[in-house]
Order: sequence, then structure tokens, then C-alpha cells
Amino acid sequence: MQNLHTFKTVEQAINNAIIDHLKSRYEINDDDLNRIKRYTLVEIPSEKEYGDIAITVAMRLAKHLKEPPSKIAESIVKAVEGCGITFESVDIAEPGFVNLRLGWNILLDTLYEAINNREYSCWDILKKNDGAPLSIQVEFVSANPTGPLNIVNARASALGLALSNLLGKMGAEVEKEYFVNDRGRQIDLLAESILTAKKIEDGEDVRYPDEGYKGRYIEELASEMNKDLYRMGDIKGIGVWASEKIRKEQERVLRDFGVEFDRWYHQSYITDEEYNNVLNTLRDRNALYEADKAVWIKTSEYGDVQDWVLITSDGRYTYHLADLAYHINKYRRRYDRVINILGPDHHAHMAMMLAGVKALGIPEGWLEIIIAQQVNIVEKGKRLKMGKRLGRYITMEELMKEVSPDVCKFFFLDRAPSAHIDFDFEVAKKTSLENPVFYIQYAYARIESLRREATRAGILIPDNLQVNMGLYGEEEKEIAREVFYYPQVVKMSAMGRKTQLLTCYLHNLAGKFHRYYTRNRILGVDRDLSYARQLLSFSVASVIRDGLNVLGISAPERM
Repeated sequence: MQNLHTFKTVEQAINNAIIDHLKSRYEINDDDLNRIKRYTLVEIPSEKEYGDIAITVAMRLAKHLKEPPSKIAESIVKAVEGCGITFESVDIAEPGFVNLRLGWNILLDTLYEAINNREYSCWDILKKNDGAPLSIQVEFVSANPTGPLNIVNARASALGLALSNLLGKMGAEVEKEYFVNDRGRQIDLLAESILTAKKIEDGEDVRYPDEGYKGRYIEELASEMNKDLYRMGDIKGIGVWASEKIRKEQERVLRDFGVEFDRWYHQSYITDEEYNNVLNTLRDRNALYEADKAVWIKTSEYGDVQDWVLITSDGRYTYHLADLAYHINKYRRRYDRVINILGPDHHAHMAMMLAGVKALGIPEGWLEIIIAQQVNIVEKGKRLKMGKRLGRYITMEELMKEVSPDVCKFFFLDRAPSAHIDFDFEVAKKTSLENPVFYIQYAYARIESLRREATRAGILIPDNLQVNMGLYGEEEKEIAREVFYYPQVVKMSAMGRKTQLLTCYLHNLAGKFHRYYTRNRILGVDRDLSYARQLLSFSVASVIRDGLNVLGISAPERM
């Protein structure tokens, strides 16, 4: 089937028609035209009474074109009517909205495309001028190798995986990277904590270092430590051994969660030459100064509220210098864009990094930073205080023993990254339709059960059969409309970094199908009617499977 109507083809036809019409009717220079092209011309209406597609650009163009929005809307209607697609209705609403309603000529195409085209939800947005995909690196989790991964790391891993998948849907070539902070004071503290635990095990009366690490894992590492390292009190050697052992365990836990990285980059890989390159570049750009025997970067001149120390008064390199060197390394790897997902305690570091890369001369917009906010553990209605150095925390592995990775990911992705999450285990562990993940997966499993039953009975809809659209009513149209919206929801989720749009959409689609399934027989009815309902059902299954896959969540065929 060729030239089928989907959201993408309808949007492209409307956009082209509007742009061509504006060019012919108004005096618009190239800069203004490019600005208009960046507008979202076709939108999903917030309310059903506004139609199936809304065009709101008339209000944004009114001042520039010096015409009332209603007048511009009339021009847009003429453009839409000549775009080559027949709509059920095209209306104007004050002050200048253009509302379109879809007919089955469009929606039926959508159902076939959802089933037959694996790239139904893919876009060619994130491309270079030559058509090659943009190269985007997503760095996430990057927890210090000083202890087990925790529930906040689980949130970051869910977000990083889903965002990487979404950007791939937009046409980008995405690499997932984990930065291992295997140098610095935290590694020495780790080693000192393990050494202390071993001494306590041997009966010595010693105390853990201030700001040191505690917990069963420290005691286990102390028991496993090489006798020579212990005998020599080799803090550096213990730190290297322990941090790498912890990192390997982190990698295993992430794999069990369904997240694998393309690259693990260690801070220890950064060479003296790379550190010096950062310092020399900043010095050449007059972005360094000395004060109190320390070397500072002038981040306050590049958008931050303060300057930061890169080399301490005793000659030690700070983590800020290491991170700038790491990002120069990324830039030289020729990524077109880099996205970092940081934890809730990194707001100041985010400001420093954005200013720092600008001070280094890296183009603005190359680095994007997302803060994944705190996850609070709720038990019996109360938040629990957690922390590695307190020795009290829920590890990512413990989380997965209580709640499946699928449920964890959905709960984390169902809120904006900037929103705090209260994670209630009792709610997350429910295996009923009250659980949104179970609710969505069960809709998919129901449809797959229908497919198996139809196959066994020899009544499965034949490939590429043209169903009778006259057999569909308003109830089917409501579901088909949701299937039509799916590519746009994927685009909005990717470009806006809003995974919660996709989770909400899937839950809504599953709900509409569950209600439809309850009220209508799919099999065991007139053959043509069954074929029409199978087509609708299987298109829903294709969308749910694809959407869950994007989120890193499984789509079980049996439940």
C-alpha cells in the first residue's frame, strides 16, 4: 500500500499547503518563512469538541502579517482545502482556530499502517543537512562506584533508556554512555571505610571516617579484600579494586533492569594532556584567574551565578575540571549533541557545566542537561530517610525483588523528570487493573489472545484485506483516532523530553480498548464485522507493543 494517510503524511500535506499559501498571499522573507516552519502548525486538540486536528498558527502570525487571526484563518482554510486530502469538516472558531475532523478515508489508512509499517511512529526530524542522522550521546546514571545503585539511579536509568529510544524514533543515531567517577576523594573514603570495617572485623576498636560509607556491602568488601592490600594499608590499591568491583556489580544490576550502555568511560582514562588542554584553552580565552592560591574558572561571565575552583590551593584537580575535560573528549568524538541526565543534587553542577562548556568555546545548545528529581520511599504513609553514608537505602536490586522492572520504569516515566516521586511499594506491587502497567499490558495480551483464537478457528483477517468502513461507528472511530495520534505523541514525547505524555497516552488507549472489548464481540459475529473489529484491535496491539518497547517495558502475549 502506498501513500496511506497517517498523522505524518497529513501533517506534511497541511504544512506544505499553508507555507505555499502564505508565500503566495503575503510578503514573507526567508527568515520569517524559516521561523514559521519551526512552528507546530498541526496540533492535537485538548478537547474533542475542537475537532480531531487543530491549527492555531493564525494567532501567532497576526501581529507579523498585520491581519486579524480570523482573516488569516480563512486563508489557512483555503490552503487546507487544496492540500489534496479530504476532511470530514473544516471549521473556523474565534479568534482564529482552524478545526479539522477526520473521515474514515484517513482513519482506515491509519489502521493498516499501524499494523503493517514498522516505522509507523518514526520521523526524520533529527537529521543533518545532508540527510545523515544526528549523532546524539545520552549520558545517564553515572553513579559513583562507591556503593550499590539506588532507587534514584533506577529512575535515571529508566529515563535515559526511554529518551534514547525516543530520539532514535526521531531519526537520530544515539549512543548511551556511563561516566565512571573512579578518581577523587570519594574513592579514598571508600577505601578507608573498607579498611576500617576490616579492622573492626578483626576486633580493633576504631571508628569509621567522617563522611565515610557504611552498610553490609562495606563489610562484605572488607571480608573479600586481598590480604596484602589490607596488610599494607594501601588506600589507593583498595580504592581501585573496590570501585571496579562495585562498578561491575552496577553493570549487572542495570542489565537485569533492562539497561545496557554502549560505552563505560572512566575518569581515570582522562590524560594529563587532556586536563592541560582544558586549562590552556580557558587561559587563551581569558576565562581563568588565580585567587587564594587556587585556579578559578570565570563561569559567572558565562551565565552561572558564581565562579568555581578547578585547581585547589594544594594543587589537586577538582571534579569540575575532570568533567570539563570529559566533555571536551565528547566534543572531539564529534557528537552533534550531548544530553546529560543528572541526579537531584546536581543543580549547581549543571549551571557550572553549561557555563564551562560555553567558556571553552563549544557552541551553545550542544550540551543539554536534565535533572531527574528525588524519589522518596513511602512506607505506611511516611517518607523514609535514606543515604549511603547513613547505611540506610533501598538498592536498585532490592527494588527489583519487590517490584518488576516494567512497573518501576512506568512509575518513573509517568512523571516529568522535574517532579519528585513518592514511591509507595504497596501500590506498585498490585497485580490488578489498578496498576497502570498491568492495565496496559493486559490490553495487549487480550488482543494477542484474540489473534491466537482467530488463527485456531481459521477466521483470522487475511493480510491486506480491505474491510468495509461502513461497519464502523463512533465507538470505533474514537479508538482509530487515538491510533492516528500515536506518531505525534511519540514526537512530542521525544522533542519535549516528556515521557509522561507517552505513558498517559498508552493508558488512555488501553482504557478505550478495554471498554470496547467489554461491549463488543470481536469473534463469533458476522465475518465482515469480525474482520473490521480485528483490524481495529490489531492496530491497537501494534501501537501498545511499540509504545511499551520505546519505554523499555515488555509486552507479554499471555498474562
